Amino acid sequence: SQTPPESPVRPISWTDALAYSRWLQSEMKASPNTPPVLRELFGEGWRVTLPSEAEWEKAARGADGRLYPWGNEPRADRANFGETGTIPVASFDCSECPYPVFDMSGNVWEWTDSYLEPYLGFVPDPYEEYSQPYFGQKPVLRGGGWTTRSSMIRNTWRNFFIRQRRNIVAGFRTCAL
Repeated sequence: SQTPPESPVRPISWTDALAYSRWLQSEMKASPNTPPVLRELFGEGWRVTLPSEAEWEKAARGADGRLYPWGNEPRADRANFGETGTIPVASFDCSECPYPVFDMSGNVWEWTDSYLEPYLGFVPDPYEEYSQPYFGQKPVLRGGGWTTRSSMIRNTWRNFFIRQRRNIVAGFRTCAL
């Protein structure tokens, strides 16, 4: 069956997400409809890609160290988690979120442009010992998905997977930098 256009794109591999980012950049550079500010940034060397793990976390947490994009408690009115399927993108308003981005928690896990390494983020990684055999081999996913429990949609939760394999719970977002 065809995925509805308002649904998150999935299943997708990390390599697919990076290929899409390169394609999108090429299309935006060639399009006469690309806003002048973006055209100028591309001329300065900016590119469309996946966010790094640290960039993803900053977008989700802001500067105040919150556990979820909206605050410190899980909220079913702010994210799709513990459910049986995805919901349309941007289904939840999040006026409390630090930046105007949607769905940083829940719905689908999001690929980052970072490989699994010891984490130097805001908090220590409680699963570092478990993860060590995979350091440097697997890209990191963030944000949790519709199948996960509330603790796994926290801003600091990390996941990893094989980069070439399409995962039913994996999606992505792009950024320009």
